Amino acid sequence: MIDHQEILPIIRRFEENELTYSLGGSGLLYYLNLTDLVNDWDLMVECPKDKLLKAIDGYDWIEQDSGDYPFASKYRIHIISLRIDIIGGFAFYA
Repeated sequence: MIDHQEILPIIRRFEENELTYSLGGSGLLYYLNLTDLVNDWDLMVECPKDKLLKAIDGYDWIEQDSGDYPFASKYRIHIISLRIDIIGGFAFYA
């Protein structure tokens, strides 16, 4: 099980940089008591990618493919050491 305390430094950085964010994926399902296990953290943000990268400066991250059908998200950044996926402009094709 992943400890939710691990994402708090990232959340603080989001708040310091006035980034709007929300929790998704297995973290959200765990919070809603719909699963017993958090696989990784999925955080959705609504900001330009350069603003996000400024906020997470110093963390080890990689950019992953994004926007593959049915998703239409703008970008996806993975912070390796914390197992956090940050998805910018989360959306679905419709």
